Amino acid sequence: MRQNSRGFNSYFIFIILLLMGVALLTSMNGSEEAYTKEQFIADMEADRVSEVVVRPNSEVPTGYLAVELRSGAERKLYVTDIGEAEALVRDHGFDPVVKDVPREGWVLTTLVPMLIVLAVGIFLPLTGPLCNLVWLFAGASMQSLFANYRREVDIAMALSLALCAISLVWPH
Repeated sequence: MRQNSRGFNSYFIFIILLLMGVALLTSMNGSEEAYTKEQFIADMEADRVSEVVVRPNSEVPTGYLAVELRSGAERKLYVTDIGEAEALVRDHGFDPVVKDVPREGWVLTTLVPMLIVLAVGIFLPLTGPLCNLVWLFAGASMQSLFANYRREVDIAMALSLALCAISLVWPH
């Protein structure tokens, strides 16, 4: 018994450390500073911008502008209307590079749903026979229990059958 609890404790500690690591990584991911529209306009008017790449999302018209500054720094400006942002960039004398909308791959949209349907289609017909086998082996392994305590088992089965019948007849 002592050996089992020690193994359980080490797994528990490992899972806690793993969760703490994931929490640390996700908190560090959002640590970059936000780049606002006002900062972007100020950078364009001060001629600090060298290139602007328009990257629309698949949820049109949203997206972001990848802004490369003359100092070599790169910023992202997330916008709710890509067309408005592109017009703003053109009004300030820049010719932005417009990238294509990223598409989802065929693996997520076609292959994964087909594999899920196939797995469910294979699993569902097997559940009935597998449950019958479980009942068969459970009954065979508990045969001595049923033989030794026949009267108690019969009473328990009769009570559960009676409760089932009452619940069918008497609504809640």
